[in-house]
Parts: sequence; structure tokens; C-alpha cells
Amino acid sequence: MVSFETVKEKVMGVLGSFKAKLAVTTVSLVTLVQCAQATVNFTPISELIAAVTALIPSLMELIIALAPLIVTMAVVGFLVVFFRKNILDMLNF
Repeated sequence: MVSFETVKEKVMGVLGSFKAKLAVTTVSLVTLVQCAQATVNFTPISELIAAVTALIPSLMELIIALAPLIVTMAVVGFLVVFFRKNILDMLNF
């Protein structure tokens, strides 16, 4: 039979090496993340976002200004089609 102390030593050896590997992996990942974060230049992205958000109110004002014109064109178009198909066809004997 294997004694408890022998099993305990083996388990502690495996866990000790696991803890060491975990510590090395954690430190290397933290270092890589810091290096990657230091090399990213966010200036073009922030300029693009600022330009798009500045453009949105202008587009909304354009749509609001064109809404009455669009409604008027829809009503006139409906009336023209209605008169052409219904009234003018009835006048042709």
C-alpha cells in the first residue's frame, strides 16, 4: 500500500507545479495585454466616431425638412393616379 504521506507529496508536487505554471501564464498574459494596449492608436477611430455623430443631426434636419415635401408628393401622386385610372377611363365612351 501507498502511504498517505507519499500521495500527499505527489499531489503537492503536481499542485505546486500547476501553481507555478499558472503564475507564469498569468504574468505573461498581463505583460502581453499591457504591450498590446500600449501599441493601439485610438485617434483615427475616435475622429471617425466624432465625424459620424456630428453628421447625424444634419441628416435628421434634412429628413425633417423634406417630410412635408414627401407627403405633398404622395398626395398629388395618389390624386393623379386616381383621376387617371377612374375618372378619365369613365369619360372615354
